[in-house]
Amino acid sequence: MKTVTERALVGRINRRLAKDGGDKGRLLHKSRPGEIADFGRYHLTDSNTIIDSHVEPIEWARQMNLLGLNETLELTAADEVS
Repeated sequence: MKTVTERALVGRINRRLAKDGGDKGRLLHKSRPGEIADFGRYHLTDSNTIIDSHVEPIEWARQMNLLGLNETLELTAADEVS
């Protein structure tokens, strides 16, 4: 099983969003500590406007075929605590 870092996974998603959408302002962002209650760990923005909250990068990556069946997300100490 191959592990992929969270940063690499978000990078894959953002590159696909930029490629597929004509609008390059759409990005997946990691929420700041004070934003997690409102937006979840990740949220999607379009030109600095939040358009989707509580986004799960691993689910998005699988739906977009960006994460292979033999790949899994590498958990960090911060991920295990939350």
